Amino acid sequence: MVNLAAMRGRLEDRLGYGSSSGVLQSQLEEAINAGMARAWADGVRGLQRDVFTGETFGELTTVVKNGASSVGDTTITVKTGDPVASKVAPQDILEVTSGAQNGDKYIIRDITSTTVLDLGAPLTGVIENNATTKITRRSIELPSAGSIVSVKLKDGVQLTYEPRNAAFDPYETGSPLFFEQRYSSKRDKSYLILYPAPTSATVVTVIQNRAMAEDDDFKGPEEALDAILERAVLAFKTWQGQTSGTEAGLAIGAVKDTDNALHDASSAQKFFIRQ
Repeated sequence: MVNLAAMRGRLEDRLGYGSSSGVLQSQLEEAINAGMARAWADGVRGLQRDVFTGETFGELTTVVKNGASSVGDTTITVKTGDPVASKVAPQDILEVTSGAQNGDKYIIRDITSTTVLDLGAPLTGVIENNATTKITRRSIELPSAGSIVSVKLKDGVQLTYEPRNAAFDPYETGSPLFFEQRYSSKRDKSYLILYPAPTSATVVTVIQNRAMAEDDDFKGPEEALDAILERAVLAFKTWQGQTSGTEAGLAIGAVKDTDNALHDASSAQKFFIRQ
């Protein structure tokens, strides 16, 4: 098994460098990150992927704390219903269910703390003290920041990736048909978001690429690691800006060769009969 440091050493060998440091080391690490991202995007076989089931938490009733909001505020504070413990996430729907703003809805931008929700834009009205609210939790917390490959409902319906769905009808509820992936800088977590928003617990099966941390080991066949490193070589040479057409062509050819190697590695032994 090799971690990112060992991968950097192998990339140095392929590029003809000795032990790297400073700016060069940072560039090589960035090239490896690019190589992994491109390998995932190209559907390279043998990369680390997680397959798991997740479930939404349905609707949550909360109460706004005294003095929670005023005109121009971008956040509200809740009195009951800890949003962190209750797994509230970005893009969940907040609906006021009492007072003068009964029926008003907001999309939650982020979760600032265990009591504060960030709504993004300044409020044009005041949510009254002790007003009740309902949060429709449409999101599922993911185990890593790796990109999602596929999402399927328990009944077998395959969801379609559509990152613009929030612009169509962000408050629509019902059986999910679409999904997107968001990252919360406040919570340092990645989320799967379902559209329309389910109002009750909904089970999905997720296939997700696993993101690697600095000390993580790459667990996969040598052919997959070769595919990552050759894409890292191509990225690095592209960034240098002084690569000749011949070198660029050879690097592109090496990437294609890794694809062939992966196909051969996962296929049956071939027999050739001379006629």
